[in-house]
Amino acid sequence: MLCLYVPPNATQERKYIAEVLFKQFLGLHLEICQHNRDEVVVTDGNGRRLVLDDSFFSDLDEPLLRADKVPQLPLGRWVVAESGLEVTLAGPDLLVLFGKPLFNGTYIDLDEKEIRLGIDILGSAFFMLSRYEELVSPERDKYDRFPAASSVAFKAAFLERPIVNEYVEVLWQCLKRLWSGLTRSERHFRVLLSHDVDDPFRESRMSFPQIARNLAGDVLKRKSLSGAMQRAVQWGSARFLGLQYDPVYTFGYLMEWAEKHGLSSAFNFIPSLSAGPPDYRYGIYDADIQNLISEIHERGHEVGYHASIETYQDGKLMQKELALLRDACDEAGATQTTYGSRQHYLRMRVPVTLRHLADAGLTYDTTLGYAEHAGFRCGTCWEYPFYDLEKRKPLRIVERPLIVMECSVINDGYMGLGTGSEALKAMLKLADICRRFSGDFTLLWHNSRLVLPEERHLFETLVAQACSN
Repeated sequence: MLCLYVPPNATQERKYIAEVLFKQFLGLHLEICQHNRDEVVVTDGNGRRLVLDDSFFSDLDEPLLRADKVPQLPLGRWVVAESGLEVTLAGPDLLVLFGKPLFNGTYIDLDEKEIRLGIDILGSAFFMLSRYEELVSPERDKYDRFPAASSVAFKAAFLERPIVNEYVEVLWQCLKRLWSGLTRSERHFRVLLSHDVDDPFRESRMSFPQIARNLAGDVLKRKSLSGAMQRAVQWGSARFLGLQYDPVYTFGYLMEWAEKHGLSSAFNFIPSLSAGPPDYRYGIYDADIQNLISEIHERGHEVGYHASIETYQDGKLMQKELALLRDACDEAGATQTTYGSRQHYLRMRVPVTLRHLADAGLTYDTTLGYAEHAGFRCGTCWEYPFYDLEKRKPLRIVERPLIVMECSVINDGYMGLGTGSEALKAMLKLADICRRFSGDFTLLWHNSRLVLPEERHLFETLVAQACSN
């Protein structure tokens, strides 16, 4: 059996990241031991050794959280191909978060029985997966979210690369070169499709005074008689003929499209207890919502929890909402043993929000993507158990990083790529990278963002091409 020898500081953090990288990501069993040297070593006890840089953890313990542990820019770069290792990467070279060149001027030294790496693979992966920088940085946007523009990944232009996956591939190739008999666990690319149900109804729930005001706005303010006529027809059809005529009630279409491509979608509902917008836009016990939940369950899709905007630091409110959702699902005959979640507005404070989600009994969360920019906020397209940097222990919840939210790519003020070929190209690029690493392309598409023909075309083309091959 392989043994991993680590210095005696930051014990819990070293154990966590070793288990995630070696055991969960690669499927390798190894013993984790301490030694009094200032290096991290993987060995079989018979002379073969992989020695890893230890820059991040080397002087870290108390205090654990330090602003000076954020990587300094510009980052180092390693042209991996020059080493002779055949490593799967998302770019021509590898960015170095933590580490330093070796005596030979590069980041690797190889011989028959020993490989030395000047890259701190364990520390770099821990920094990204734990979202360390979000606890030591004071930067927040108007929703108290850590902004993409403040992240090292954005500043160093690797937000669209799963850097942790790249580090794991370097680690694997080094291990494989020393111990050719090793085998890693098999992974398969997945498209994980989800829909946050913020606005399930539009015209069908408008009162006559509301539609009258909108029609007047079409004619007098927007100078569009045709728009007013179209709105009037939509309102009358949705109001009197059925929900299928409501332009945002697209759930049947979404389930049909997912089923066509062999997918099971997650529909995340807000069981809000707040008084009004931005959370309380429908009642979870509304008859139409109950029928929708029942249909989702019967067709083999998943009901999820869309935690209201104030729950991100309120564990008691979160537990009340989840209890309400569970009860509503029971009422609809859609009982589930496990639930996943996503925070409304992607409002997340790590690790507090994830701690509350774990305490409430959620199985997984899929919030950790940036609202304003698609990409790899956590540096990976693989799900993993989250680490609580304040309590210094792993949480009993799995994070499935969010790779793409449609409005992050489409909306002005975010990436602003619209609904045409540029947006499709950007989304498919991320899907292809996830495929390259046999990872999860986690896609959020709101049911209310399928009103325009170009929105549907973009959604359909993206899902079809992501699921092909």
